[in-house]
Amino acid sequence: MAAEEVDHSNVRALSLEKQDVERIDIVASPPPTVLQNGEGECVIITWKTWFVIFVLSSTFGLSFWPVPATAALQSKLAIQFGEPLSSTWYVPAYTTANAIGFLIAGANSDLFGRRLFLLFGNICCCVGFIVTATAGGSSQFTAGLAITGFGGGFCQIAMCSIPELLPNKFRHIGICKSSRIPLDELADHLSTQKGLSDGFVFVIVIIGPIVGRYAIDSGGWKYIYWGGLVAQFISLAALFAFYKPPKHPKGIPWHEAIKGLDYVGSALIIPGVILALVGIINTTYKPSSNPTVIAPMVVGFIMIAAFGWWETVSSVPHKLCPPHLFASHKGREFTAPFIVAFIVTMFYYSVNIIW
Repeated sequence: MAAEEVDHSNVRALSLEKQDVERIDIVASPPPTVLQNGEGECVIITWKTWFVIFVLSSTFGLSFWPVPATAALQSKLAIQFGEPLSSTWYVPAYTTANAIGFLIAGANSDLFGRRLFLLFGNICCCVGFIVTATAGGSSQFTAGLAITGFGGGFCQIAMCSIPELLPNKFRHIGICKSSRIPLDELADHLSTQKGLSDGFVFVIVIIGPIVGRYAIDSGGWKYIYWGGLVAQFISLAALFAFYKPPKHPKGIPWHEAIKGLDYVGSALIIPGVILALVGIINTTYKPSSNPTVIAPMVVGFIMIAAFGWWETVSSVPHKLCPPHLFASHKGREFTAPFIVAFIVTMFYYSVNIIW
């Protein structure tokens, strides 16, 4: 009798232990769309969040559309415009303006919020596409590409916005994919964000040269930019309707942020980058001894050096390029991704050369 009671007690204990284990398993395995932040609170990633991530990824990719398409048609288009040498400035006009736009938007969007900068960037791109598509000469065409490039610099901060839609613990998953993440299923589920952004850019740089070459040969090159306008406007409308992030990522009121902006740094780096790039571009069709090559490069690099000095010694609260970004881990934290960025974009040039 006593033995039966002991056996019954053991069975009951085993049953309770089994229930506890099952309960632990259930708690430890949340659904794939539910994340836990650092405090252990569940955060649900809704369909709206995934849709916004998709739109942000498309915004990042669409802003780059003019580069591969224009590169494939620029020589023949410049001849049609009656100014063969003007093709030298088409893509550089975009990339130069893009560098300035990204420099301005990157740091300042931390203060004033991503939404305004992304909307402004999409609006600029739309205007640039209209100017380019209606161009009847090289000057207007180049101006349209410059406007699009400037807006594209703002649009590219979408890559900063994507991880901010996730809990702090998992923001790194939105920035880079890794095969060594403890939560394997969650990593597979969330790493598609970076895949989406890379996917848009990859498709664009692959089909851009093909579409550009076909469009210029068939006489329909303007449809390239009208199509870009339609896609960019859809992106603009979707962001306006659904993307509602915090207004101040750093929690700094507007009046304090405006007072602490790096005005001197902006006055040094913007013309410095423009002049240096203008001088470099001039070397492609002018002698290296030409004053229009030497003067812009010398002045530009002096202003860039002055900008570096200013960022190091000034006490401006919100610097455009904080020195600690370059000094972290003896410079490796900056130079490593910088080198990788050069390597991963090489596939664009291979496709552009083939086509």
